Amino acid sequence: MSDEHHPTTDTPPAPDETPSPAPATPPSGARMGMWAQQAWRAATGRRLGDLPETVGPAALLLAVLAYQLLALAGERLLIPGGATFSLPGWLYGLVPWAFIVLLVWLAMHGRSTSTRHAMPTAAWVLLYALASLPLIGVSIFWGTLWVHEQLPVSLMNQHTSWVFFGVMTAWLGVCVWRITQRLQAHPGWLVFAVIALMGLQVVENFSLNSSSWEATYSAEEGSRPTLTLSQEVFEAQEALLDQALAGVAGESTAEIQVFGLVYAPYAQDVFLRESAMVSDVMQQRLDAKDRVVRLVNHASATQDTPWATPRNLQKAIQAVAQKMRREQDVLLLYITSHGGADHRIASSHWPLEVNDLTAAQVRQWLDEAGIRHRAIAISACYSGGWVAPLRGEGTLVMTAADADHTSYGCGNKSDLTFFGRAVFDEALRHTLSLEDAFARAVPVIRQREIDAKKTDGFSNPQMDAGTAFKAHWARWMKSQSR
Repeated sequence: MSDEHHPTTDTPPAPDETPSPAPATPPSGARMGMWAQQAWRAATGRRLGDLPETVGPAALLLAVLAYQLLALAGERLLIPGGATFSLPGWLYGLVPWAFIVLLVWLAMHGRSTSTRHAMPTAAWVLLYALASLPLIGVSIFWGTLWVHEQLPVSLMNQHTSWVFFGVMTAWLGVCVWRITQRLQAHPGWLVFAVIALMGLQVVENFSLNSSSWEATYSAEEGSRPTLTLSQEVFEAQEALLDQALAGVAGESTAEIQVFGLVYAPYAQDVFLRESAMVSDVMQQRLDAKDRVVRLVNHASATQDTPWATPRNLQKAIQAVAQKMRREQDVLLLYITSHGGADHRIASSHWPLEVNDLTAAQVRQWLDEAGIRHRAIAISACYSGGWVAPLRGEGTLVMTAADADHTSYGCGNKSDLTFFGRAVFDEALRHTLSLEDAFARAVPVIRQREIDAKKTDGFSNPQMDAGTAFKAHWARWMKSQSR
């Protein structure tokens, strides 16, 4: 054992070379929750808070996949019946996405850009995909109700569509602004570019009929026709209208003649069928053979029937008036379509733009034509709003509903509207009295609405007949019994 003494030193011990542990990285599930939370803030128009420092490829893939799957489901729900997936249509829909990613990259990596995230482009795409999910969901809900005609009829018109489109565009703009504001000091033009691209995609999907799904039809249904506009179609339509008006028979030895006009401006199967039925009843039952003009909007009728536009209706009224003995003959005008709470008759024949029809227009055209004796029947929701504007001593007006209620039977699966079936296809085949036919039809319509579980109240069909018209129609019925 050594007795050597080792002196102690005052030198402090060396510091620990081991670095302090870094803040723990949240697990992937927690990071995805943070992204989803901030995306929800963007979707609800609020400022975004803290974001994870990196964007994992799995999170980005999951967000984009959720966006695409929801969009695909939505497009499928907008097609009633069978449909098959269209790869070209789906790929076409990816083009705006590619441009958006390119624009974001250019905006986030420009020379004068001050970004607020280590991976700004990936973060933007991830947030945008997640924040868009509520918008897509609302659009799917609205579109599905529209296609399956579950919306109130007052909302099923082009004006409401544009309002909805405007609201959704504004919502999208707020989302894009909040996301870009969080990731870039000066959002600038990027917000407007993204909105323009998405709007362009919507417009082109309609105009080019581009979709990820294509409707399929059974052998019995065949291929559903679509309207294609061209110079040839317009010229053929002009010729059809001229031919139809020129073919109206003129004077005869009959004391009183009935002339008919049938107007169906909404391109839907039920109105096509109803217009044909009413035209047949007018010709066969009301002795108006060769004196009925039928105007219809429907792709299948484009080759043989003039379009139902306000201009064509006005021309038809004028032409029929020239063939009538205006002091003694009777014009029966039948209108079948959707109607709105604003008491306008809805028109739809995409891509042809057709204006809605009002009672004031019809009243003006009939007055200008000098037609003294007129019966007007309107099968549409809220059509009772037409009674007061058309009322007159020489006029009978009957409507499928009062001014505050919807009518029934105008869905895609209906053969005829409840009003058209009960009044024209049933009652008028047993009586020549318009008043009697209406009286017989009303309780039938009420019972059918009860059986169909109509939830917004009885349609309450209306009729108003002037004294002069009732007396004149009685003379016509008497002449038919001879």
